Amino acid sequence: MAAKKGSTARRYTEAQRAKILAFVKSQGRGGMSRAKEKFGVSYIALKR
Repeated sequence: MAAKKGSTARRYTEAQRAKILAFVKSQGRGGMSRAKEKFGVSYIALKR
């Protein structure tokens, strides 16, 4: 049986999440795009 689509979600610890969100905030406009490149996180993960 094939794996369901979208079942590859990654969980982040509170410390990882805080670090990424602090980076986004410090970057201002375009911070989410830079965080996506730097940390390899998805846009959806950042919006949650």
